[in-house]
Amino acid sequence: KQQETNNKMQVWSPLTTLPKHTLTQAGLISIDSTDNEVQLISRSAIELRSLSPTPLQKPVSMAVDSSSSASPWIDRDTDLIVTLTTHRIVFQSTSNDNNNNDNNND
Repeated sequence: KQQETNNKMQVWSPLTTLPKHTLTQAGLISIDSTDNEVQLISRSAIELRSLSPTPLQKPVSMAVDSSSSASPWIDRDTDLIVTLTTHRIVFQSTSNDNNNNDNNND
């Protein structure tokens, strides 16, 4: 199964164009309590779409990686979790297809 995962083509989508953010060991977003950040709400089964008539710009990490040059543009990400804090909107993928990272829009 590991080999099957390595052979999958990396997807280029609205979620992959957002900055990456690491999770805590428990799989939760890191809240900056020193800056008085508070989690306000979290919802699952969210869809993130791009309405742009052309694909969004590839992230630098994908632009440098020669194996991702043929990555297909997918205009939406489904089954996401969105968390709203006083400082950020954080989108998290619930599948392993998006490298199991979360992305945020500060």
